[in-house]
Amino acid sequence: MQSHKSLQAKVVIAAGGLQSRAIHPVNISKTFFPLLNKPAIEKTLETLGGLGISDAYLAVGPNELILADMPRRSNGLAIHTIVEDNPRGTAGCLKQIENQLNGDTLIVIAGNLLFFAEEDLAEMMSFHRESRADLTIGLISATNKNGMDTEKVRIGTDGLIERIERIYPPVRRNGGPKTSGLYIMESHVLGHIRDSGYFDIKEQLVPALRDTGKTVRGWTHERYSSGARTMDDYLSANFELLENPDLVREYLGEYREIKKHVWVGRDVDISPSATLARPLIIGHGARIEAGASVVGPSIIGDRSVLEHNCFVRESVLWPGSEVPSDFEIDRSLLSGRAFSSENSHCREMVLLNGTPSLRAKAAPKTMPIRREVAFRSARTPGSEKTYRGIKYILDVVLAAIGLVVSAPLFALIGILIKLDSKGPVFFLQERCGENGKPFRMIKFRSMVGNAEELKLSFSHLNRADGPMFKIINDPRETRFGRLLRACKLDELPQIVNVLQGNMSIVGPRPLSMDEMRFNPHWRDARLSVKPGITGLWQVNEKDAHAFHEWIRYDLRYVDERSLWLDFKIMLGTFLKVCAMGKALVRLSVFGPASPESED
Repeated sequence: MQSHKSLQAKVVIAAGGLQSRAIHPVNISKTFFPLLNKPAIEKTLETLGGLGISDAYLAVGPNELILADMPRRSNGLAIHTIVEDNPRGTAGCLKQIENQLNGDTLIVIAGNLLFFAEEDLAEMMSFHRESRADLTIGLISATNKNGMDTEKVRIGTDGLIERIERIYPPVRRNGGPKTSGLYIMESHVLGHIRDSGYFDIKEQLVPALRDTGKTVRGWTHERYSSGARTMDDYLSANFELLENPDLVREYLGEYREIKKHVWVGRDVDISPSATLARPLIIGHGARIEAGASVVGPSIIGDRSVLEHNCFVRESVLWPGSEVPSDFEIDRSLLSGRAFSSENSHCREMVLLNGTPSLRAKAAPKTMPIRREVAFRSARTPGSEKTYRGIKYILDVVLAAIGLVVSAPLFALIGILIKLDSKGPVFFLQERCGENGKPFRMIKFRSMVGNAEELKLSFSHLNRADGPMFKIINDPRETRFGRLLRACKLDELPQIVNVLQGNMSIVGPRPLSMDEMRFNPHWRDARLSVKPGITGLWQVNEKDAHAFHEWIRYDLRYVDERSLWLDFKIMLGTFLKVCAMGKALVRLSVFGPASPESED
């Protein structure tokens, strides 16, 4: 390998933060996922140490106990830990250690970047310094990756990056570069990061720098690099690396190649009657019994057991996995002992602790496992289908009854809105629905007609982090609108959205398409279900201004959703609205404003 001068820089690896950089349903940071049977973080630290970097800071969540096995030093690199009490984002986590980083050039590695070449980082650093950039962003050419883009990097005529946006259906398309997850910046950039709350490099730091005339440049990787935003990406990264023998030899120096493109670790027991079809990696202490067949590209984790006459094809087995006798694993990821309701095979699945947790569509090698939560590990596919069917029927029936019963109230509210202020009765806004599909959400208008145009004028009063916009005593509210918001009656017209099939009565609140720019990939699980009029956060909120709490409750709902939970949320919402009504009786009808704004 080509040698490089030591890079004078400090490194921050944004690995976690309350599992914020995990891939559902695996609840550890993907930084710790094994890549070719070695944790991705281990290879990253080896690469940084090889470049002569002295200090690396690892930002993790408090529950990531895997850190107990992390070394304090690696290849001359001192490793420090930052524990994020709340999701801080790739930029926000830097603010926690600003004093240690001041005066240095900083390398930030996002949790999604699993593999990058040492030479690329060295060349990117040279480019950054020669161009005198304030921030340099690693880019991957669209020709190097397949699939539909989920972000758009906008580059101006001067060659500088103007902004980076998330893209949701139906505007996704192929073409254009996307970010790799590697960033180099000067420490004065930290002054543009908010002291608390969530702050992302792409969606928030880049526009903040551009607004103040700072230089943001892009640098395209010349060699192979791989990130993982979805399970599909993670499995594809393993297979792409596995099919590059030179990279495998570099990555797994302690493995031996028993035949062409079949690498095995220490103490491996392979029956002479087993069939091995390259390319394969078989981890330390693995056992492959008589009659078993393994077809590549496949990776067998350390201490895994493939019992007699089983069949494994194009799959990744994590350490300690077991495939029963006469069982078939096809295009899947497995941890634990495999089990299927069919009792004979698992195809296109993620199996955690042996239990199917995520389904996928069939496709050779590319492993297009959907990002959305197909069903919880504790629920069978049939029960998930039943739950969705019953929930849909209840939504339609309850919304229809609600529309009939509340028709006189609709008319009364409409008249009072027109008497109170100029403008339409309803407020319509494009929101992001299930699977990212946009729809027009309906509310009673509670603000002046040009409230959206005035939003920028009052941005300095915003008390919330992330994309939320919440002002105490919002000056844009009308007098009657203040009452509507306090009683949550402004949301009532969304029963029409429920009847249209765009929303459910219970579910995560839909974000506007503009707000979705601040919605990192780890939050996309909330798009796997229909948005709702009310949700878990609405009945449990303690801090109305903490966006991470909102998202945390949304993700919890996605994981735990059930008819019983839906009932408890509806009951909690009813009781909360009643409590608000009682409170209003004690106050003047047009008393202090609600601290919320158009959500």
